[in-house]
Amino acid sequence: MLDMRGQLVFTLADLLMGMQEKSNIKKEIRYEELVGDAKLQKSLTQAYMPHAKHLDKLGLIWQAMWTLIKDKTDLTDEALMKMVTELDLKDGKLDGKYTKPPVDCPNCSAKICKKFNRCLFCGQEYTEGSAFDTV
Repeated sequence: MLDMRGQLVFTLADLLMGMQEKSNIKKEIRYEELVGDAKLQKSLTQAYMPHAKHLDKLGLIWQAMWTLIKDKTDLTDEALMKMVTELDLKDGKLDGKYTKPPVDCPNCSAKICKKFNRCLFCGQEYTEGSAFDTV
């Protein structure tokens, strides 16, 4: 059944499968198990819905920004999609994700841990790059 609830359960199943892959859990979770487990559905829905609403709002803001940019410049949807593909391929994989390339520490030349925005070897803070590099 492809109603809103069915789509939500399918999305949660995908979320679980992604989490399962990342944590190397070997137990296979099937769609039928999710549909039948009301407690699990409720728990996942409560965890997922705030993020879904946040993503919906961000999507709306991004759409508004892109519309303004297109209206004020000569940029096109094709140019945007070309840039999306170029950024996606920077890590060598066309996987729909932007992976920031590693940065060398200016102090000791080790790789900067971007999760902490500092070098884990010498403690040098990472302040170079764009505003997106510190997120």
